[in-house]
Amino acid sequence: MTERLAVLETVADCASRLRLLSGALDVSSVGQVSSSGLLRLQKATLSLDIKECLLEAWGLVLLANNQPDPQNTGLLDKLVSKVDQQQSHMTFQGLLEVCSMVEEDEAAGGVLMTRQERLQLSRRTRLWPLMEEVAVLNQLRLSADLLLLSLGPRDQKVKDRLQQELSRHLGYCLQNTPMNVERLRSLFFLLSGHTLVEELSLVWCELLSETLTTLWTCSVTSHPDRWLRWDPVSPENQPDPKQHSGAANLGPALLSKAVWSHCMLGVLSSSVTGGWEPSGAGLSSLSHGSLGEWKERIQQLQDVSEVLWENMAIPAWAEFRVSDLRLQGAVLVQQLQSLSSLLPVSLQESYLKNCRSLLEDTNPVGAAQKIQMVLRDLPAPGLLPDGVVEALGTCLQQYIQGKGQDSKSLAGSGLFWVNMGLVQIQLWTPQTIFDPAVKRAYKLNYAQQELALLKEEWRARNLSCQLTTGAELEKGSTTDRFQHPRIRYLWVRMQLMKEQIDELSRKQAYRPQAPQYGRLFQDLQHYLCSVGQKAAIQELLSHLLKVLQGFPQSSKSKSAVQALLKEEAVWQNSQQRFCQKLMEDYSLYPDVVDPIRTGILQLRHGMRLVASQVATSLTPLPDLSKLVSCLLSYPSVSPSLPSYLARADFLCSRACIYVLHRLVELLPHQSPDLILPQSSALLVNGLLYVQCHALSVGEFGPETCSLFRHICQALVNEWDEQERQKREKEQLEASLFLNRSQTHGSGLTEDEQEEKDFRLQFPQFSTDFADILSQNSLEGPADAQLKPEDRAPQEASVVGSVSQSAINTLVQVHQRICLGYARSLWYQSTAPAVQIQEHLQALMSSYQILSPVMSHFYHLIDSALDQQLAGSGLLLSAVLQNIVQGSRGAEELVVTSEGPYDFYQQPNMSEARLCLPVLEQLSEAVVQRLEDWPEHPALIQLTKVIERILAFSLDSPLAKFLNGLEILLSKAQDWENNASRSVSLRKELEPVTQTIIQWRKLELNCWSNSLDNTMKRHTERSTKHWFSIYQLLEKYLEEAREEANTVSSTLQAFMEGSTVGEFSTRLRMLLSFHCHLLLAPNQPGRESLSSLLWNLHEYYSQFSESIQAKITQLRQPVEKELKDFVKISKWNDVSFWSIKQSVEKTHRTLFKFLKKFEEALNSPSLPALVEQGRDAGVDSVDANLEESPLQQIHRVLKNIPPGTGRDLQIQNGGPDEGVEASSLQARLPVLSRKMKKICNQVLKQNQVPELSEDLDYFTGQVVSNLQELQSLTADPTADKEKQKTEFKHIQQQKQRALSDLFKMLSEMGLSYRKGLMWNRTADSETPLCLQPLDITTALSAVKNQEPAESMLFTELKTAWHGCQKYFYRSWARKTALQTALQHAAKVTRLSFLHEKHK
Repeated sequence: MTERLAVLETVADCASRLRLLSGALDVSSVGQVSSSGLLRLQKATLSLDIKECLLEAWGLVLLANNQPDPQNTGLLDKLVSKVDQQQSHMTFQGLLEVCSMVEEDEAAGGVLMTRQERLQLSRRTRLWPLMEEVAVLNQLRLSADLLLLSLGPRDQKVKDRLQQELSRHLGYCLQNTPMNVERLRSLFFLLSGHTLVEELSLVWCELLSETLTTLWTCSVTSHPDRWLRWDPVSPENQPDPKQHSGAANLGPALLSKAVWSHCMLGVLSSSVTGGWEPSGAGLSSLSHGSLGEWKERIQQLQDVSEVLWENMAIPAWAEFRVSDLRLQGAVLVQQLQSLSSLLPVSLQESYLKNCRSLLEDTNPVGAAQKIQMVLRDLPAPGLLPDGVVEALGTCLQQYIQGKGQDSKSLAGSGLFWVNMGLVQIQLWTPQTIFDPAVKRAYKLNYAQQELALLKEEWRARNLSCQLTTGAELEKGSTTDRFQHPRIRYLWVRMQLMKEQIDELSRKQAYRPQAPQYGRLFQDLQHYLCSVGQKAAIQELLSHLLKVLQGFPQSSKSKSAVQALLKEEAVWQNSQQRFCQKLMEDYSLYPDVVDPIRTGILQLRHGMRLVASQVATSLTPLPDLSKLVSCLLSYPSVSPSLPSYLARADFLCSRACIYVLHRLVELLPHQSPDLILPQSSALLVNGLLYVQCHALSVGEFGPETCSLFRHICQALVNEWDEQERQKREKEQLEASLFLNRSQTHGSGLTEDEQEEKDFRLQFPQFSTDFADILSQNSLEGPADAQLKPEDRAPQEASVVGSVSQSAINTLVQVHQRICLGYARSLWYQSTAPAVQIQEHLQALMSSYQILSPVMSHFYHLIDSALDQQLAGSGLLLSAVLQNIVQGSRGAEELVVTSEGPYDFYQQPNMSEARLCLPVLEQLSEAVVQRLEDWPEHPALIQLTKVIERILAFSLDSPLAKFLNGLEILLSKAQDWENNASRSVSLRKELEPVTQTIIQWRKLELNCWSNSLDNTMKRHTERSTKHWFSIYQLLEKYLEEAREEANTVSSTLQAFMEGSTVGEFSTRLRMLLSFHCHLLLAPNQPGRESLSSLLWNLHEYYSQFSESIQAKITQLRQPVEKELKDFVKISKWNDVSFWSIKQSVEKTHRTLFKFLKKFEEALNSPSLPALVEQGRDAGVDSVDANLEESPLQQIHRVLKNIPPGTGRDLQIQNGGPDEGVEASSLQARLPVLSRKMKKICNQVLKQNQVPELSEDLDYFTGQVVSNLQELQSLTADPTADKEKQKTEFKHIQQQKQRALSDLFKMLSEMGLSYRKGLMWNRTADSETPLCLQPLDITTALSAVKNQEPAESMLFTELKTAWHGCQKYFYRSWARKTALQTALQHAAKVTRLSFLHEKHK
């Protein structure tokens, strides 16, 4: 017995030491970022060998506890050696040092981690919540499988499968999670054993306890944001350690929420506030990616993608509710089977069969009823504590309800676990004040003493037998009937004592020298009378269930529910403290403490499940999950949102707006504008979804068009509201007394405004180093940097405003959809091809909107959404990787920026990454110098500048990094001026200089794009007019006006008031709105308005070439000066300092060129709206007037009348059934032939073709004569008098020809007075509202053409060529003529023309 107790004492000592060693790697107790904390985190992350050794030692502890003689088998020595070795190793690593906070910093001063090590640590720790949820869900599933395996016979394949899954799970937990190895010891013990089922019975309680403990202690349920936002590189930027109140009160129930998606998006994004950019440009800024972290960031994204690919099915096949239900079944059946020994033998077999049916059948209602009948008729009811049978019946009922109805309610599961925990505590609470282990030790001692006495007596009787008979007593002598009965009794009794000693020896437990059982018994009794009182627990549970049964809506009742939840939280804390007290104070009483602790964990688990559902009922937001699914379930679809169109419709619905309003109420202490999306953002996102839907289905149907117009109108309303708020704000500021002295506009002088524009164009980013540049200087920074508020656009001043980027996206999508899908007889276009960029843009816009929402409200979303968001997480991870690494091909998932590259405003990640090895090399050299000269001011400043540059976001403009390198180089001169050659940094500074020169050359090469960037910025200014035009057209359609005078004048003023640079954008806007009307449903006024827009577009399109020529004319001198300046400013073979001195000057010169070009673009376009070049001359005429295209058309019409060869045929050879022979329908073939004959006769008798030929011939003659008159010139070789005579004769000839023309027109019925009358009565807007016509486009719509029709169509297309251009050119010439007549010469005065006409 003494040896056995010594062995137990050794094992207990090893277990105590292992608990200390495991606690050293437990990261849950790591607080602020300190040296010792970082060391513990690093070892917990990277020291896989240490965790494997600790886990192996824990396995040896369990094996020694359950082995009869571990000392003789060498197991004990192996355990002690393993623990000693591991303790020495961890002590050497510095993990077991215990010191105060002040001493800790001093002791850890030599264990400082480098920046690269901190980055690696940060990369791993941010993945912990995501990795740990996979581990926890898998452990819950595995535990349920293992416990179910111990309850009945299983196939060997099932056992082998579980062994393989155990091995994979343990390897995953040790390598990827910070889980305490002490909570994996039972799984490792089962893995290392040989008989799985037998060993399960030894660690049944420990396995259940470790699983439930993991649900509470893992980071994913305790505080996932702690590691998602943890940053050891910048400890000052640590987030608030307090978790969101909503998520903090969920505990294990958080696994039933969308915490998986939250962790996934938390790794992809580092920001908890919004930063929406519809073009996707803000995606990289939303994600955490600085220059110094980009390598680790890429590796982290690759790890995320790998985790998502490998564990994409985890939310489905290891779903929390399903695994929890299976674990309920295992615990319930184990308790029920333990009661079988109390039943008669005749009932035991059927009872056990019914228990197995609870697990195997899908709807085991019959088996449950039979079990309940047996429990009600249980013989010897006094053997069980009061209420145990009733609690088991309740558990059985809840289990059957959850399994049969496939219920997802956490309240039912919580009710089960609470009752099961009460049963567990009631069955395992000690009933006497005497220690059971001590009692077994006494029994063992008594049995050993009795065995010794029996052996002495047996030996004495054996000697007596030898003396009397010469033979020894043997086993066979006990059956000899001639032997004394005492001998038989001695043998049987000795065998019984040996068996009893063996059994008692296996049940021995080590106890401390100072007995603690009495205190433990008192603590347990006090617990059962306080927080563990059954009546109090049932009362708290009933209050929570009553809330779920009928939740009231009044604010007073909600406050009562919140008070109830606080009471539950206090109760949970009390239970947790008592469990902690049991583990710390009574760790040497595991046989008493562990079952009770398991019962308490079941209590806590169940009560928290019920409370979590109560907390969820306080904020019912059923459509929140739908909103999340609508925005991020890419590329999968859900039944409620089967298409992009359904998503767009939901984003515009009232249900979506209601969800946002409810979420605003849940953010009382935070600004909702930084977290929740504005309605304009959702509308633009809906517009992107409409575009994706049209691209996917290849058409733009009526339903799509209706939603498209609704979104456009809603955005117009948002813009109106924004403008109204701006006006109110301006009026309010103007009415304030303090603002009476404010000037209109910006209040800046011309020079100040120019300086501001210059700084916006060429930012210096000096504010990033303001604290460094201002040191040792009384004047502060040398350059005047813009204030942050000066950088913000004016549109952002109004909350909820439609930003300029949103306006640009709206106009682009509107034009792409309208121009791509509109169809008419005069407008045809090819439908846009399906491209991945549009889908990526919609996804990235949705991600930017939803990321902060998920960060704050993931606890209100069900875990069923996790599977839908896995695909979007994979795609976003790939996009982010490609953004940082740069595109390597056309098929990459990348975001491409439109327009030319801007060196000063746009990022260039591929170039910015080049300075990382340069900075790292310099940083290493500076650190080496600091070892010799600690706290040297110049070296410390260099370190600060390097760290500042490394902290720049990788999506910052390259000019920002360039400014940082220049500051770094200038600061390095303070060291170089006084350093000797041996400690000089010249070698490390040379790459910095070369990088600066390389980037300056890149800047120089980008100057050629500066004019294009200026042009792009200028054209974007006209997009704000989109809202005004949309309102103008919609108002006209709503009022159904018959005249379009106001609209046409407004649109003409819109085009003629354009600048030269905005003309093409405004012209395209006219065409897009014309196509917008073509897509709109038919309504009064639509056709006339559509015709107006088309005619205006075609009219002003004829001036596009002249406008472009004007732009080219204005650009050429500026571009030539710019190219000459670039040639002069070549920065080849020059030093950094000479470049530095010329930078400011060159920027000023470049800004002057850009300013000059912008002023040229601002010139009005009206003077250019005239004919230029060869189009300004007289129209050409056909060479042969007898064979004009018009005559050829008439000839074809006479020879081959339309409809030749096409007769009306009746299908099936006869009239349809039910049609009378005398009806018109039966006579249709005959009537159609007669109608065609009449039409041919009318066509032949019509005089219009002949008159049109005459008019065409007459017009041709007039044009020919005009050309002849224009070609008349005086002989340049003649003398001056003769030239004057010839010139006078030419003028008289022209006047005579004009007079003859007027006489001929008068004879035809045209007169000046009639023209004046027509000019007064005719509507000048009539040409604008003419029906659009394009013969070429209209005829191309006819697919099946007869040969005769094909010949006719060919002649029509030939004749039509140039007609449309001629019509709009004549319109322009008429306008020009009217303008010219107002300032005409005497010879062309109206009075003169009137006299000649007479």
